[in-house]
Amino acid sequence: MFVSSQVYGLDINPRAINIARINLYLNALDDDGLPIYDGERKTLLDRIEFHESDLLSCCRDSKIELDCIVGCIPQV
Repeated sequence: MFVSSQVYGLDINPRAINIARINLYLNALDDDGLPIYDGERKTLLDRIEFHESDLLSCCRDSKIELDCIVGCIPQV
């Protein structure tokens, strides 16, 4: 199984980034609103960051090396 220490969410649409952040909080907290920690005492909030980006330009510009890329086709 592939385990990453950092995950980057990229989208050209800034509204999609806002929705992704809301979804992250819904999934990173338990029913009492407390953070859910992994074996390294990190939460999803520690491991995921979002950026507005045209494809991978954000990663290229910031010199971020990626081990794996997962993409979704645009849905209209």
